[in-house]
Amino acid sequence: MVHAHPVFVAVLAVPLLDETLTAVQWLAIFMTVAGAVLISLRGQGWGTRLRRSFGMLLASGLLFAVANVATKYASESVPFWNMYSITAICLGGTFLLLSMRPSVISELRNMEGRNLTLGVIGVNETLALAGIILSFWAIERGPVSLVSTVMGSRPFFVFLYVVLLRRLLPAKLDERLSRGIVALKVISMALVVGGVAIINVVD
Repeated sequence: MVHAHPVFVAVLAVPLLDETLTAVQWLAIFMTVAGAVLISLRGQGWGTRLRRSFGMLLASGLLFAVANVATKYASESVPFWNMYSITAICLGGTFLLLSMRPSVISELRNMEGRNLTLGVIGVNETLALAGIILSFWAIERGPVSLVSTVMGSRPFFVFLYVVLLRRLLPAKLDERLSRGIVALKVISMALVVGGVAIINVVD
């Protein structure tokens, strides 16, 4: 549901930002979103969990959509690096305040293998930083409806990464992949790749 937010972006961007989408581009958006949602499913009791959290997930996707549209609108008058700096300060400040609880600090002090864990976190955040910067750069330069669709294909890359890690570090990753799940993932990947390919080919 969260990865369905490109649909909300497209619905908002067409009237608010005067973006135009062809029927083929709408098809590509729905294909990519469908693939992203399917590839995120675990295939084991997901229906119950989805029903329980449906409202929260729907609200999350809608908020992501509004944020992307607002970013595109603001980028018309706010320079790229200023936009990113404002976002980084707000996010960083908020998460820092939430993390400065005594229980969190105590857990950090008593953590086993703390240096290695913090090193992994540092690498992870550096990669995330690069991804966020690229996403702002893309939103500034392209139709936000289509950019959000390509960004929404992230579960596709997560799945490929999981498959690779299961090969390299099978004992470190508890990710069960039955034949049914693999078949579902293959169909999902085909939808994502096909949708993104259409977006990049059709003007």
